[in-house]
Amino acid sequence: MRPARFFYVVSLGLLSWTLACTTVRAGEGAQTQASTTPPLFNRQAADLSTDCDRDAWVDGFVNEQPIPDTFSLLSWNIEKGADADWIADLAQIAAAEHVLLIQEAALDPETQALPLPRDFTSRQYFAAGYRQGNIQTGVLTASPWVASHHCALTAWEPWLGTPKATSVTRYDLDRGQVTGNSGRREARGTKPNPLMVVNLHAVNFAVGLEAYIEQFVAIGEVIMTHEGPLILAGDFNTWSEDRQEWLAGFMARHQLEAVTFSPDHRTTVFSRPIDHIYTRGLAVIDASIVTVDSSDHNPLLMTVRWLDD
Repeated sequence: MRPARFFYVVSLGLLSWTLACTTVRAGEGAQTQASTTPPLFNRQAADLSTDCDRDAWVDGFVNEQPIPDTFSLLSWNIEKGADADWIADLAQIAAAEHVLLIQEAALDPETQALPLPRDFTSRQYFAAGYRQGNIQTGVLTASPWVASHHCALTAWEPWLGTPKATSVTRYDLDRGQVTGNSGRREARGTKPNPLMVVNLHAVNFAVGLEAYIEQFVAIGEVIMTHEGPLILAGDFNTWSEDRQEWLAGFMARHQLEAVTFSPDHRTTVFSRPIDHIYTRGLAVIDASIVTVDSSDHNPLLMTVRWLDD
């Protein structure tokens, strides 16, 4: 086991022990915080970033580049790029046309961008999280398409006081249509079918569910009015039954379905997978996990197609 992973598991173990003791002291007649679920869209629970306020978004922009009928996505926590081999692994696992959802992305101090394999010309959309010295980390979404909207949400670790970031990108891309005998796909010039991609790193070190729920309340405010296809993926830190059960209810309320993997080689904590992908309005063609040594998380990959209009 990696030293960092060892201390991570030990810390969570102490946190779980603290939570168990707190629950016991609360008494049989008391309702503990872990069993309390506040209203899903309680604006007082988590302030929504102005940039992510749906009312501030201007409709009408359509990227002239048509989106393909099928596309692939990778979601991966790269452990702040501590092992430089992650770039070589990415080049082997993914292709330039993949949508990349990176957690614990560490930006190059000079370029303020994530170093990607040379043939990757993706547009990068970053949401800042923890900063150490001149190294800024956070979550980064990279895509072959230009986003029409990008905003960031910030949650906070209650114990550590450090930020946890969520990146929201929306692509108002015309799906296009095949014209003539050339098989060439061209923009239809009709109403776009927007795709929203939410890339998150969830609150981790917290007793009870309050901070965890607050982070998803803010996310729920953003996605609740989105009518197009939706992808919600990242490191969810679902290391407890309470977290996973609450998250399942949240996803059900938003009609998001979990992507399943067989064989399932996702990274686990306390025997529970902590990385997930959820989708709505898309058909999953293929999903897989690739085992790597360059991070303490294994990458999640999937290929999807648009559902018929």
